Amino acid sequence: MNIAWIYLGEAKIRDIEGSLDMVYASLTVMALSAAGCFFIGSRWWTKFVLIGSIMFNSFIIIAAVDYSMMILMLLPVISCGIYYRNNFIKATIVIGAVLMLAGLLINDYLSPLMIGMYQGMTRFDRAISLIRVYYIVDLLIYLLVCIPSYYAVKIGIDDIRKQSDLRKEKIGVEKEMSNARGIQQGLLITDFPCKPYCDVSSSMSAAMDVGGDFYDCFTVGDDRLAIVVADVSGKGLPASLFMATSMTLIRSNVQAGGDLDKAMEKANRELSATNSMKYFVTVWIGVIDLRTGDVCFVNAGHNPPFICKGGKYEMLKCQPDFVFGRKKRISYNRQYFHLDIGDGIFLYTDGVTEAARTDGGTFGEERLLGSLSSVAGESPDRVLEKVRSDVAEFVGSARQSDDMTMLGLTYIRPYDIRPDEGIKVRADRQGYAQVMERIRQRMADAGCSPRTVTEMETACSEIFANIDMYAYAGREEKGDVLVTTDVVNGAVRVTFTDWGVPFNPLARKDPDPINSFKERRRGGLGIMLVKKICDEVSYSREDGRNILKLEKEM
Repeated sequence: MNIAWIYLGEAKIRDIEGSLDMVYASLTVMALSAAGCFFIGSRWWTKFVLIGSIMFNSFIIIAAVDYSMMILMLLPVISCGIYYRNNFIKATIVIGAVLMLAGLLINDYLSPLMIGMYQGMTRFDRAISLIRVYYIVDLLIYLLVCIPSYYAVKIGIDDIRKQSDLRKEKIGVEKEMSNARGIQQGLLITDFPCKPYCDVSSSMSAAMDVGGDFYDCFTVGDDRLAIVVADVSGKGLPASLFMATSMTLIRSNVQAGGDLDKAMEKANRELSATNSMKYFVTVWIGVIDLRTGDVCFVNAGHNPPFICKGGKYEMLKCQPDFVFGRKKRISYNRQYFHLDIGDGIFLYTDGVTEAARTDGGTFGEERLLGSLSSVAGESPDRVLEKVRSDVAEFVGSARQSDDMTMLGLTYIRPYDIRPDEGIKVRADRQGYAQVMERIRQRMADAGCSPRTVTEMETACSEIFANIDMYAYAGREEKGDVLVTTDVVNGAVRVTFTDWGVPFNPLARKDPDPINSFKERRRGGLGIMLVKKICDEVSYSREDGRNILKLEKEM
């Protein structure tokens, strides 16, 4: 605007010596400032350079070209509004008002104004007259425009702060949701138990960051496997919290033993007692006897599964019971079916069958059965992949409206175990001799190689010594140790049970054998050797007993 005005109004330039040179110099300063800021980029000093050059240019025009253009000092004020800095615009307004007066006085000094003046006036009186005649009106106009500019900046600052707070809040919520998603994924099992007997695969896709669906797979004793698929009413974070509680109660009560229906009734009472939000869960849970293939299940208002028998999928006909977690006094019915070797189970939530296209059509059970039938007899991984692919193709670009969870299982081979009633001895030398003789005999009868027998003798000797040293330490009379040697599907499993003080030898960090004896902590080498010898070592504390299991392939 300044440049255009100068060239359009150049004829009005007053007869001030060097005025054109001053104008061109100011334009050069502004052009160089703009170019420098453009090429260097945004820095903390950029705003001072740009606004200062505009202010300097406007001042030169007032001082050297036309005193009546004092209103041009509004340009730097309006321009500095883009930076949204309160103190910056205040300082610009004040400095602009001062430069307007200075430009007027300098213009008069270089070429005295005659309008409203007379010869013989003192410099002070002349300045007062200039202020009264020329400056006051322009100052009032200047301030009237500056006030809304200032408040516009202030409102803009408030809006920026609000937006910044909203962004921070959004980032915080997204981070919390990401953490919740990670926690939920951590709750869902990925390393399935009983792999020699069952091939299991799972998939869970939440409609939101976190979902209300869940699946689970866990052992019940040594020879039974439980599989669960459930769907919590609602979505999002509250549903995921309710899901975690439901999952924990179902697992703990079913693993405690007893009839499945009674375990589910107890879990339902515990969940309902704390369900202030009145959520509910649809649950299908089945417990597979790995020795026989018999399946006992409870259906708490859930979609019936599809069973693959003889290379053909069919929906399992069953009577659903009331949903889980809504009412305390609910009875559940045990129902049964049988799996032969090679048979499979496909569990899912209604997010699969109710997956909808943009026209409102749903995937449905018929399409699901068609997808399953096309991959009947294949691995659970392949089955789930096929269903996911068909659902995605069906819904197209439609947004996922509900959580989708699937679990597939194939019964590979029966659980084979030759159990041992065990031997119970004192944790002393005589008991040690009896135990080692029993282990040698059992392993020889099972057909273990001499090397395996020798290695297991070494490991079992270390465990027995630990029990003697730690479990009954400080007692005048040694306690008992129960040792069983079971043969399970081509592996030998030796279980040590004692009634001593709680002691988990696996909790200790393995020593570094490279360190010298002085640097190394006492103990730990024996347990490290046991872990090297055995394929699997596990410890648990149950009903006041220490239970340590060693397992090794024959």
